[in-house]
Amino acid sequence: MASVSPAEELELLQLIADAQTTNYLAAAGITVLVFEHISTFPEEVKFVWKSRLSLWSVLYVWIRYFTLIAVAVDASFMFTEMKSSSSEMFNCTVVTISVDFVLVLRVWILYGRSRRLLYILVPLMAVEIITLIITGTLSMIPLKALPRYFTFYAVPSLAMAVLMFSMTLYKCSEHLYAVRGQRMPLITLFLKDGVILFLLILVFSIVELTIWNNARPTLAQVPTIPGTSLSAVVGARVLLNIKNLATEVDDTTIPTIELSDISHRQRPFAAKARIPWYLQTGELSNSEVLSGEIH
Repeated sequence: MASVSPAEELELLQLIADAQTTNYLAAAGITVLVFEHISTFPEEVKFVWKSRLSLWSVLYVWIRYFTLIAVAVDASFMFTEMKSSSSEMFNCTVVTISVDFVLVLRVWILYGRSRRLLYILVPLMAVEIITLIITGTLSMIPLKALPRYFTFYAVPSLAMAVLMFSMTLYKCSEHLYAVRGQRMPLITLFLKDGVILFLLILVFSIVELTIWNNARPTLAQVPTIPGTSLSAVVGARVLLNIKNLATEVDDTTIPTIELSDISHRQRPFAAKARIPWYLQTGELSNSEVLSGEIH
């Protein structure tokens, strides 16, 4: 039997350690995802399964259950001798695009479902999708060193997150300033969830950029399952929060209202706006109790 040199032995031990690190973090990501499923299942039944079908419900179910299935498939490869980089890359890309679509949809609603804005947001999403697919596909084959273009895989999502967060911050601040002193639960929720989602994407993008640019190739998959799991958790929670709030209060200053309308006090009952289709849940709204003003 040929002897193993100290350098080869050290390389083997390092490979084992990197594999253990990747697997431990993957297990942690799956644990967080499963815990979130269990802890929020009663709310899911109430606000999703028992409500009428809406775009929010479809997005919620897609992000929540596709991610669960995807990370389970990825983990089945990760904890065996077989490896499927293509599966992990595909699943990560789909979840990333889905969560970013939620970001884009929220911004579009905040800006009154502007058709002009849609002409900007749709091409931006298309560019992001194409970039993710290209960089991901070129990086699926086994390599001795991470190609430099793989580092750019995290850039499109980060750029989109920065843009969507900036637009959300601007519009929410504008709304809150226009009606200062009046409660706006939906606008406040959009701002709070937007900050949380942006910070999560920012942190994981920095981690991914650092690992893929500086770390060993054997650590390349460290952020894959944890990042995918946490993105899905926060993305689904954002949607669930909207469904929850839509059943509790019919805010007269919903994001689709223009600032010119907000600047004037509306008459009782005349301001009792219906909940738009994208927020409908099938539950009784407080608009039947409130006369158009939130106290």
